[in-house]
Amino acid sequence: MSKEYDTLVRNGTWQLVPPDSSSNVVSCKWIFRIKRKSDGSIDRFKARLVAKGFNQRLGVDYFETFSPVIKPTTVRLVLSIAISHDWCLRQLDINNAFLQGRLTETVFMAQPLGFIDSDHPTHVCKLKKAIYGLKQAPRAWYHELREFLLVVGFKNSYTDTSLFVLNTGGTILYLLIYVDDIILTGNNSAHVDQFVNTLAQRFSLKDLGPFSYFLGVKVLPYKHGTLLSQRRYIQDLPTRTNMANANSVQTPLPTSPPITLNSGTLLSIPPPTEWSLAAFNTCLSHVRISHSQLTSYPSTCINPHQIIGISSSGCSVIYVAHWMTALSSIATLRSLFTHSQMPIRQVSTAPVIYCDNVGATQLCSNPIFHSRMKHVAIDFHFIRDQVQSGSLRVAHVSSKYQLADALTKPLSRPIFQSLKAKIGLSRRGLS
Repeated sequence: MSKEYDTLVRNGTWQLVPPDSSSNVVSCKWIFRIKRKSDGSIDRFKARLVAKGFNQRLGVDYFETFSPVIKPTTVRLVLSIAISHDWCLRQLDINNAFLQGRLTETVFMAQPLGFIDSDHPTHVCKLKKAIYGLKQAPRAWYHELREFLLVVGFKNSYTDTSLFVLNTGGTILYLLIYVDDIILTGNNSAHVDQFVNTLAQRFSLKDLGPFSYFLGVKVLPYKHGTLLSQRRYIQDLPTRTNMANANSVQTPLPTSPPITLNSGTLLSIPPPTEWSLAAFNTCLSHVRISHSQLTSYPSTCINPHQIIGISSSGCSVIYVAHWMTALSSIATLRSLFTHSQMPIRQVSTAPVIYCDNVGATQLCSNPIFHSRMKHVAIDFHFIRDQVQSGSLRVAHVSSKYQLADALTKPLSRPIFQSLKAKIGLSRRGLS
């Protein structure tokens, strides 16, 4: 607690002022956490002073809110590009990130418990810097970091505001932000090191070294590329849901009885049906045996420039450089390539989406069917417009090759296991 308090004082986080009866005073509290390493062992014990943001009043002591959270789509895509080009991947952690943000609003906070100023016990803290718990704290931190990155030459991605790109003189750097965690990669390891030093001169940070653990995902290098594992999360999930002793099943959903909207008896608490609750429990039972499965990102591929999508029931599996990045939108993918200067080109004139529905495939390219689909939502017409403009190509694929079915449908064990292997899930020993 003393270390955290001293950091706040050195940072000039607040100024003690006499209370004003007309002002809103936000209370605060101490939060204690155990920080763990990627293997689950204890790293350190941490105390943090947190403002009770729910005491804030909109339009009085805060206005806009925003949190810098990188999209999973962007993380997977940048990871794919970095691995295929054998770029270094670094992980950084900003110390007390939210305390770096300067406040533009007037915010008063009560003095922290245990550290009341004996000379001014009734004074309040007039905040000059953001503090954890304030509704605008993530936004203030993001703008502080963004301002710095733009000054040193980075450009902010239009598609994902938590992605910054530097492309100058043959050097490419990508910086991804998730609150106070940063992933940095680029085509020149010396320039990566140089930028880490530049960033450290502006913000206090911990250089965590090679990219190894991010958002509950463990990154494991192997001789053919990189593996991603969520073993710890998967092992914790059954325990938290009281399913640790349930029997294991080989597929997430049974193939019978058939799934319908009204299957099962409606339960009063909680609102799902008896069948949907049983299906949920089956999924959790399957999760228990899937902790050893990893997503493979191979460093080599058959065609490093091809982009292929396989769509089923609104769920897509998109392949970049022959491995799965699990993107949900081809438009998002194209926008990332266009505005983020991704070092990849396409062999064909447009990305290809393979679909096992003949009618849907024909509707995408044949205007004669338009009269039969006048009530279809506008977003479906968007795909057809993309096809007609040549920006996208939709082709038919047999149902037995429909890889996205593993994400959407109840399948028999042999088919399910086969599709999982084809979309990049594998079993390998973890170190």
